[in-house]
Amino acid sequence: MKKILISIVLVFISLSLVGCFRLQKKQGKYVFNENYVAVQKDNKWGYYDISGKKVIDFIYDDAYPFVDGVAVVRETDKYYLINTKGNKIIDDGYDFLEMDPEAKAVWYKENDLYGLLNTKGKKITNPIYEKYNRFYIDLAIVKVDGKYGFINRNGRFIIKPFYDEVQNFSFGLALVKKNGYIGVINKQEDTVIDFKYNDGVPLNSSGVLYLIKNNKYYVFNKSGKIILSNLEYCDVSNYYILAKVNKNFYLYDFNGVKIEGFVIEDEQNSSVNKRASLYKNYIIYEKYNDNNQDKIDLDVEVLDRQMKLQMDFSTTFSDDNFEYKLLTHNHMMFFVIFQNQGFTLKGLGLIDGDYHDHIFHDYYNGLFVVSKKGSGTGVFDVYGNIIFPYEHDQISIYQDTIVVCDNNKYSFYNYNGEKLFDDQFDNYRFVNFG
Repeated sequence: MKKILISIVLVFISLSLVGCFRLQKKQGKYVFNENYVAVQKDNKWGYYDISGKKVIDFIYDDAYPFVDGVAVVRETDKYYLINTKGNKIIDDGYDFLEMDPEAKAVWYKENDLYGLLNTKGKKITNPIYEKYNRFYIDLAIVKVDGKYGFINRNGRFIIKPFYDEVQNFSFGLALVKKNGYIGVINKQEDTVIDFKYNDGVPLNSSGVLYLIKNNKYYVFNKSGKIILSNLEYCDVSNYYILAKVNKNFYLYDFNGVKIEGFVIEDEQNSSVNKRASLYKNYIIYEKYNDNNQDKIDLDVEVLDRQMKLQMDFSTTFSDDNFEYKLLTHNHMMFFVIFQNQGFTLKGLGLIDGDYHDHIFHDYYNGLFVVSKKGSGTGVFDVYGNIIFPYEHDQISIYQDTIVVCDNNKYSFYNYNGEKLFDDQFDNYRFVNFG
């Protein structure tokens, strides 16, 4: 069977064990964090502010964004902390430093082990960790003697390193692995769900999680009580539970009560394969036929809880890695469908259609970054307004800035396409919250 690669953006978040997904007060990618940007010219790094003023000279071999008034820089093979005036906070350099934006702390390395500094350069912990994950809200995953645990911002173990694998805490619960099986613990290290599962997805904001055992799905509430069990498949959003039972798909509320009026029934002896998943308060329903080894017929529908059709598309494809994305902007919902030499937009009205000989690079904050073969890269918004024409080498969109690269030189623009200042740079850094 050919592979259908489906990417539904802003909905499904894949969390591998020892994962790094973080929910934070400040989210997104920023270039001018705290109004400064680290930039490179002639193989040296310095800092500019958002007005275009050079605030720290180009004297460093590497430099990183400011967080809490402090930045990591490198001179030769040693790393230091500096303040916004360029003064060193620590005199002795480290072999490795990494800023942790969520915790406003700095990870350091000594003798092949990691520890934690505060932004004044004082040690919070000794170097005792073999590995670490940056902080997720208030806790960080660390590895000691081959086992994983959690520390708080003061470096105190909240969960001692005891587990083979762990996921970050989500709404007070964490999926952890011990002796080959996954269970769920709270921050007091009480076992909320026994260690007998093979895989799972953490608690969401509605207080629901699911675990998998022997290819069967089990849905729990935050107290560890089973809501639904022995399912063939399930998906969970902040609105519903979607469950497959006896080859049929049903919707349930978070008490395990079936929502009347919604069912996707199995068609006996049908050659059509079916899949369903949740997108916010909608259901994405796919039907595909792969009997023809050269081509696959695919129908995709977006339904509400009353089975009312909201959006759909159909296509036939032969590529092994056919892909589509379901995206949103404010109250709009639309498809980006990738196939052959280009892509198709559906659901945006005036700009819907086939973009042959175009390459889709990114979608962020209502803006598309697209290249046109034979021309260059440009940006347009969901209403079809051209922010940048197809004449640039590369464009990247951030929460606060758009960065344009031409002839290996980077310039900074606002969302209206206006240049922030004239200076150009060989490279730059950004910080990612979340």
